[in-house]
Amino acid sequence: MRVLKRRATRDPQAMQAIARKYTDGIEVKRDPVLAALWRRKAAERRHVPAMIDYSLVLMRGEGVRQHRMEGYRWRERAVGAALKSTRVVKPVAALMSRPDAFCYWQAAEFDTGATFADLNPGECLPADEPRAPFTAAAETGSPWVLYSLAIMHAAGLGGPRDPVQATQLCERAAAALAVQRAIHYGDGAGAPPVRPLACDTASLAAKAPP
Repeated sequence: MRVLKRRATRDPQAMQAIARKYTDGIEVKRDPVLAALWRRKAAERRHVPAMIDYSLVLMRGEGVRQHRMEGYRWRERAVGAALKSTRVVKPVAALMSRPDAFCYWQAAEFDTGATFADLNPGECLPADEPRAPFTAAAETGSPWVLYSLAIMHAAGLGGPRDPVQATQLCERAAAALAVQRAIHYGDGAGAPPVRPLACDTASLAAKAPP
């Protein structure tokens, strides 16, 4: 933690890492107020993940006074910052700029969470949802995008059913989730348990919208 705080004088990624430690109570006592403070510091330096997190903090009133409009403003800033950054981030930013984006933003929080297996991206997927935006965004390696696309292939949303592709995408999502958790929790100390994703076609298709 001392090393992170030294880095945090100039590094927004370190600021975001400190915020997550205070959020999850890793190495420090859980403190939503300090978590929100560090997220804001990182967000003010245009660190896109921190901007996303801070928008949700404001919308939910976690460690700060609830202010939904300010949360939406930070969401718009995050989308703008992402669109101006690397090519690989743009497809995810495009998803997040949609009118139903809050559903996706909530899903994104589960990338390092303990309940990723309980996430139901089908709630975010209309039956006529096109695959193209998800296919483009999957190149970023985001677990929730890969998982959503796996469900689309399993259930035949936006195109033909493809059980093999569905399983492969789900397995990529599980691998990407493991990497993100390793980055977030290091040696695993303090990491909450996580149930493995069910990547069989029936389980994936069951998460699709009716």
